[in-house]
Amino acid sequence: MDWYDRAKKVRSLMELDKGDLQVPHALWHYLDDADIRIKDQRYAEAQILQIKELLHTWVN
Repeated sequence: MDWYDRAKKVRSLMELDKGDLQVPHALWHYLDDADIRIKDQRYAEAQILQIKELLHTWVN
């Protein structure tokens, strides 16, 4: 539950974006998919790798 409380706070900040940040769609999914990552290790690894790559390109 702690994850979802924190994710909810991050989502509320992301919702303030008026298009300037262009928050990637995959990041929204990552915040919502903790339950899937817990159940499926391969999904977790793939999604975490995707987010790492996304953040690397998004901030550079």
